[in-house]
Amino acid sequence: MKDLVFLIKNNGIVTSMTKALKFILRKTIGFIWGTEIIYEYSLAMPIEEIEPKIKVTIRTALKEDLDKFKGIVNERKMKLFKERFKKDRICFIALYQEKIAYFGWISFDDEYESIFQIKVKVENQEAYWFDCHTMPEYRQNGLHGAVTARALTYLKDKGCKKVLTHVMNDNIYSRKAFKKVGFTEKRMVTLIKIFNFKHYIYRNFKVRL
Repeated sequence: MKDLVFLIKNNGIVTSMTKALKFILRKTIGFIWGTEIIYEYSLAMPIEEIEPKIKVTIRTALKEDLDKFKGIVNERKMKLFKERFKKDRICFIALYQEKIAYFGWISFDDEYESIFQIKVKVENQEAYWFDCHTMPEYRQNGLHGAVTARALTYLKDKGCKKVLTHVMNDNIYSRKAFKKVGFTEKRMVTLIKIFNFKHYIYRNFKVRL
């Protein structure tokens, strides 16, 4: 029940009900049917700084910042975030009046994408930018682009050459935001799963927004 309340708070009723239905189908019969877009960003390109529409502080999070996530993510996420800090994953946050308005994570190691049940392979001098989220009350303020650009600069300074990210095909807002920053679509991955049957379809990205 708590997870459903968080879902509605962050996504609205219609989107939350759709996600809840998909969750139920996934848990009961293992049903998944969806498509992800794999994006890449070459850090050889110049990174354009993006100014958000509201004044925020953008920085990497510390373990001491975990308390700031209470009330905006559920208990499962809190446990996951604690594990990520233990594994030295890096979290970028945007703070508005000391409240988290946006967060996104960086990994230099392979990651397991739980919804599509695939391993995201991260090679040497690459990074994976994932689990990005803007709090509902701060959306439409350009936070995703601003924080992503700052994270890209951070990664370039660390010697990374390429950044990967995965976005659900139906997440039009995030897809447009990543394209605005400079990410390019590389591949589409479609998963069809029911019970123990699982089938992946990989193809080059062709559809344009």
